[in-house]
Amino acid sequence: MQNPRPAARTLLLLPAGLALLAGLNGALLLLGLPAPLRFDRFEHVHGPLMVLGFVGTLIALERAVALRSRLAYTAPVLLGFGGLLLLSPLPSGVSRGILLAGAVALGALYLALWRRQPSLPIAVESAGAALGVGAAALWVGGVAVPFLAPWLVGFLVLTVLGERIELGAVGRRLGAGAARDGVGRGEALALTYALAYAVSAALALVIPAT
Repeated sequence: MQNPRPAARTLLLLPAGLALLAGLNGALLLLGLPAPLRFDRFEHVHGPLMVLGFVGTLIALERAVALRSRLAYTAPVLLGFGGLLLLSPLPSGVSRGILLAGAVALGALYLALWRRQPSLPIAVESAGAALGVGAAALWVGGVAVPFLAPWLVGFLVLTVLGERIELGAVGRRLGAGAARDGVGRGEALALTYALAYAVSAALALVIPAT
């Protein structure tokens, strides 16, 4: 199946942009500074809104375009819509559930990309997506936002790390004129760190801080 038209894809940027603006508004409130809008909910949903509603929507849209499947756009639609619902008067459980569905759809998107062409960057980003699913699931389960920080940060860090590895590989291929076989030491180390972080985020919930 082909990608939707560019105009339709551009519309999916709108909820991400609104999530960004609302997140910045919430950040001002958290800092005790004057903000254009004052709603208590902004402060309480700031982290998930920025990570899943804003960054998650953009990453999902990017990967959906790469996969070239209309079904893949389920992920950015759910994440963007869920982010907007966080700002609505609806019960927060509704928006949390939609964000969880969007995070799961993003994980499925990475799985489809892996099946098409396994690679180290996709493996690292998939670990990040798993942390995103974990954060959304824990939030649905009633875990407070501060305890989601390792999961949300891990989603961001591993996603950026995977994309940097991917860009580095492209640069090497362009410079050398040919693809390099195998996985470099630095890349293998990055994957090890990614998996170690994912395990650490899970352990942070069960091992009390000292």
